[in-house]
Amino acid sequence: MATFAASEFHSYYQLKPCSLRVYLRARGVAPGEPDAYHKLLARLGERHERRHLEGLGEHVNANASVEATREAVAKEERVIYQAALRVTHPRCGDVVGVPDFLIRDGAGYLIRDCKLSRRFSEDFHPEIFRQLELYGWLYEETFGRPPIRLEAYMGDGQLRTVTYQPDRALAALSFIQEVKALAEEPYDPIGWSKCLDCGFSEFCWGRARERRDVAQLPGVDQALARALRVERIETYDDLLARHTEATLAEIKKDVGGKPRRVGNAAPKMLGHARAYVSGEIIKVAAVTLKHVPSLVMFDVEGIPPHLEYSEKTYLWGLKLFGERPEPYRPAMADIGEQGDLPGWERFLENCRAILAQRGDIPFVHWSPYERTQIRKYVEKHGDRDGIAARVISCLYDLQPVVEAALILPTPSYGLKLIERFAGYTRQLPEASGKWSMATYIEAVETEDPSRAAALIGEISTYNEEDLDALWAVYSWLRDMS
Repeated sequence: MATFAASEFHSYYQLKPCSLRVYLRARGVAPGEPDAYHKLLARLGERHERRHLEGLGEHVNANASVEATREAVAKEERVIYQAALRVTHPRCGDVVGVPDFLIRDGAGYLIRDCKLSRRFSEDFHPEIFRQLELYGWLYEETFGRPPIRLEAYMGDGQLRTVTYQPDRALAALSFIQEVKALAEEPYDPIGWSKCLDCGFSEFCWGRARERRDVAQLPGVDQALARALRVERIETYDDLLARHTEATLAEIKKDVGGKPRRVGNAAPKMLGHARAYVSGEIIKVAAVTLKHVPSLVMFDVEGIPPHLEYSEKTYLWGLKLFGERPEPYRPAMADIGEQGDLPGWERFLENCRAILAQRGDIPFVHWSPYERTQIRKYVEKHGDRDGIAARVISCLYDLQPVVEAALILPTPSYGLKLIERFAGYTRQLPEASGKWSMATYIEAVETEDPSRAAALIGEISTYNEEDLDALWAVYSWLRDMS
């Protein structure tokens, strides 16, 4: 039986549980190289841990050595960093764990691990709970008594307690070990959001395209893909051959332990299957587009709340198209904890100028993110002259327009997929929202002003390309309507 490391919980639970990810690693399939965003996460995680270590003061570094850990515990050292624990489980083989800290508390030790996430929840991060529970079991098996407490030091600086329930960790451990020992590859369907940040994404999606996998279709979620597989429907060709709209509507999938019919989603699902087979766009309704002389394209770049950094919108991008087009207007946040306030104020001034010149023209964006961020910043910093309220009333989300009228041979209706149909080609094809975040944080942290300026310039170029892509998609839709 292969050795199990407590860190393997992360591999299984990452984003959404995936047994295939576990199996592929066990078979020596290498994940892709981490991108800039994931390298950033690793660096921020190391810094978060290092800062907490500094705050704990004098400590002993066990350097992930089981012997050094035993010696430090025997000497009742106050803080043991990078302790190592190893136990042979009767069914699962050798189990090892390296908790960040063992901290003396009364007659025993509490176990503490540093986690970059700000979300302490079984729903979002079950791996945090399983990992600490397993550390507790390893400690108890090693020293004959349970730990005083299990703690997670989260990205927001809060200490959160995990209840010691080792059976939950051991059950998950047993399942993962069974997956690793399987003779045949387990079935675990692909999913757009599930696979997006996985190192095996290219591997699995490449195979899915070759196999004409039904799980590529928008609307075919994990539960439905499994239900279809029971019927031996594995490709979108199978789906079209076996089902009409009426019969597909009656298919049931398991949702939270309850059966749910496909229902009204069936026609569009079959439409996507036809689009995949033909490779062509299917128009299902008229394109209802606002036809106006001028529009302003609008896109923001921000840091989500789960990173160590505070949630922050650091760039509000605007660009006028149509009659009398104007150059790109970026509103960049200042460096510093409160730097987003000047960025917000610059954005409102840019909006004020546009509204004064052009009136209440559409502010075109893609998906609800821009609307959400404006509302958050009104709550955070206010809207003294009502400019933000006017902008909100002018917001025009282009994504629902496309979804209502067109069925496309694509797994998602994200802008970067849709823009290709409009013939738009980027100069920074590898850049993404997560690349933008990583680049911004690098710009904030560098001590080289010229390097920082160059990085900010790259982010602005990427943001402007988003605006140009929006205009390309709008123009494409206008020609259809």
